[in-house]
Amino acid sequence: MFPEAQLGKAYCLEAKGDLEAAKTAFEAFATTYPGHIQQATASLSLARCYEQLEQWDLARTTYEGVMVDHAGSPWAEAASEGLEYAKGFLK
Repeated sequence: MFPEAQLGKAYCLEAKGDLEAAKTAFEAFATTYPGHIQQATASLSLARCYEQLEQWDLARTTYEGVMVDHAGSPWAEAASEGLEYAKGFLK
């Protein structure tokens, strides 16, 4: 249950508006628990943090990673929608 607790903490940090800390927590989750059942949702949340921090290139690559790693899933569809949004801000 520890991975889920760490992920929950990341969501709480994001909800609190501490985007830098949330970003760090989501990145740590991705690094520490690759292949975890919640990996796709954590990656989508990480991309959302990148968007809010206007780190558009990182948002793009994160969305693309979800699309590759979870092809054919609802998570890939959500990532595709996020990618289309982020592309509007890429230079």
